[in-house]
Amino acid sequence: MKNEKDNRVTALRELNPDKKEIRLYCHSEMKEKKQGILNRLNERFETALRKLQEGLGKKGIIKKADKIHERIGRIKQKNTRVSNDYTINVIVDEEKHIATDIQWERNEKAQEKNDQSGCYCLRSSLIDWSEEKLWHTYIMLNEVAACFRCMKSELGMRPVYHQKTERVTAHLFITLIPYHLAHAIAVSAKRHNLSWESLRELLSNQHHVTLSMNTQVGEKLHERVTTKAAPQQQKVFDALGRKTTKTHKNKICSANLTD
Repeated sequence: MKNEKDNRVTALRELNPDKKEIRLYCHSEMKEKKQGILNRLNERFETALRKLQEGLGKKGIIKKADKIHERIGRIKQKNTRVSNDYTINVIVDEEKHIATDIQWERNEKAQEKNDQSGCYCLRSSLIDWSEEKLWHTYIMLNEVAACFRCMKSELGMRPVYHQKTERVTAHLFITLIPYHLAHAIAVSAKRHNLSWESLRELLSNQHHVTLSMNTQVGEKLHERVTTKAAPQQQKVFDALGRKTTKTHKNKICSANLTD
């Protein structure tokens, strides 16, 4: 399906004539590498828990149950990507109100996901489609879904508060406009090995600020300033064909203020 330097995707097609569907079993090297990163995070999380557990047997270490729960909470906060995969129990001495042991266990679903890292299955009723067409359509739908998630959350396009059909339709139509812009940017970015996620991360601190102030003659002055692009951001702008990335100022005067 895909054979790149950092990612190779292979697929096996299986036809089920009884259910009139095809299954495409895929393996992605990139997804397997991402699972390797999660494995290192799991090790770091368990090491922190083990260190806290060993401290319960030493003198001079705080062992109050509520303090131990707070420390576990901080460990989970530092490892949010993997903390939900574990069930943690604190054994407490009810008389002294101190923790005597910490036990943890990784959930079966998380372990199963680890054993099948890099593998996934696509099912479709379009039995006449080839492996390449089915996989590329799946990737395209993922990109569209990711783009809409970005717009609906960060641009406030959801939830939809409208109730009348014509207003809901207009709301959805407005959502399509930024999608076409995002798609055009993503296509240009792909030519330079940039993804939509990397663009958003690199340009997250590029801002357009509006300053408002009153003048001595009774007018209100609005000054719009665009922050200067960092070197990495400049590379993105060059890749997208945008030349003007220097600090830009634009002044607008409004009508006279009334008392």
